[in-house]
Amino acid sequence: MGRRPAVILAPISREAALAEEEELNSTRHFPRVVPPSTKCYDRALARWRNFHIYKSEDPNGCLKRGEPLPLVGKLKQFMKWIFESSVGILEDNLTLKSMKIAWYMFRSAYQRETYNTILVDVRKDVLYYIDTVIREMGLSLARRRKLIADQLDTTHVTKFHPAVIEYTGMRAGSVVESSAYAGTNQALCYKDFELIGLRKPGGDGIELVLKVWFRYEKGNRGVGKDEPAGHVKWVTFYEDPSCRGRCPVTYFLAHAFADGVFEGLEKPSDLDGLRIGKHKHSMPFEIKQSKLNTPIFRRCEPDGSISEDRAMTYRDLSEQLGELGFRAGLRDLLRTYNIRRGNANAMDDDVTISANQYAQLLGHAVKTIGEFYISDISGIDVQGVVNR
Repeated sequence: MGRRPAVILAPISREAALAEEEELNSTRHFPRVVPPSTKCYDRALARWRNFHIYKSEDPNGCLKRGEPLPLVGKLKQFMKWIFESSVGILEDNLTLKSMKIAWYMFRSAYQRETYNTILVDVRKDVLYYIDTVIREMGLSLARRRKLIADQLDTTHVTKFHPAVIEYTGMRAGSVVESSAYAGTNQALCYKDFELIGLRKPGGDGIELVLKVWFRYEKGNRGVGKDEPAGHVKWVTFYEDPSCRGRCPVTYFLAHAFADGVFEGLEKPSDLDGLRIGKHKHSMPFEIKQSKLNTPIFRRCEPDGSISEDRAMTYRDLSEQLGELGFRAGLRDLLRTYNIRRGNANAMDDDVTISANQYAQLLGHAVKTIGEFYISDISGIDVQGVVNR
């Protein structure tokens, strides 16, 4: 494919160029944030205005662009006011972590609103004030329990959606509709799956391989757009006839046949007679065009039926997992992050998995030179590690 010719733009007037330059000079741009972060920023700014009301000051002039930076004493007083006027969730008082998060959120929100950046020395000073003075005032040191759900736990509650999280360590928002993108219907669809039949050793029958693309991974949403390409990560699953209850390929087939997505295949028994041609090495399974954009995990309608086109939401999944956990006899509430932590612990114990592979699978930022060379194809045998 040859290089495409450059686009030659028509000249614009000097006045138009200067006007655009002036507009860009007066505007600051910040990284994109998801709606939950925007809500946190709005709450931080509302606190700052209420703090000025508490001090009998004008709340309307405290967030103007280009205003002088607040002095460190005022910022410390602000954090002290937050502690004294807030109620904790885990205990009566706010936790140390919650106070630090409140400070981080305010700094970011203040910068976005006023274009002023609080100096590094001031940021550290306020943080140390929280960790010493406010801590002695009664900050709670309680921490939320971070439970894990390992292979033994998830065996009792395995469905295809928690199995995908268990084997890949994916955040639930990459599998079902994320709360941060409510109403978008962005979730795993049938176009994100590729089922391939490979010739079994000896040539008798086929074995199935399933590739899954994760287009909605955190920090990567929008890359690849409608086609699984570019930097979209994909993970491979292999058919495990020895244990159908732990086989993600089997679970995918159950969904696919129930939804009637395959061209030329209607029921599982149709797989029995399939053979790969003499001069071929594989057999791709074609998914109907009309089914490509259908979410594989869909929400339940009020009448008990399954929606034809609306994706399951994160809230739906959380409620179902919690209910399944209790019915299976688990002592603690089963959450999607428990399953993700179980995957992370299993991967961390495997010495054959590099730091780059570990970060890639879990969707963490990779800050080493290896991030520029690692493939978008996960090279980890996720089923083997988790089931070991």
